[in-house]
Amino acid sequence: MERCNKCGEYYERCNKCGEYYYCDSHKCSPQYKIYHENEDSEYDKIKDEYFRTVYAHDHGQAAKKYAEWEDKRSAEYMIARFREIILIIEDESGKREKWRVTGHAEPVYDAYKMEGKNENNNERD
Repeated sequence: MERCNKCGEYYERCNKCGEYYYCDSHKCSPQYKIYHENEDSEYDKIKDEYFRTVYAHDHGQAAKKYAEWEDKRSAEYMIARFREIILIIEDESGKREKWRVTGHAEPVYDAYKMEGKNENNNERD
């Protein structure tokens, strides 16, 4: 855990937006409502109860946060693996935009030099 340079306290998590912050320096990002579209969706007739709220700096970040939440929710990571989703994102002014979201899995590999003898019973470097 890290301490704040200003007050010496540990960081806290905002109960409203979920972001971490120090002291009283936090201000929540704007709120975006996100609807995961399907084939039956009528763009102008979507009810508020079908939207999920996300706090983000812009529409693009809101779309990415939703995709991350959606993938973690099922633990199958369908978006990161191969599935594309269409989102309708509404900002605080009520303006709606349609976004396409894709993902990709990024494998990470590690290599470590082994000490001792190799398979031919010779000393390793």
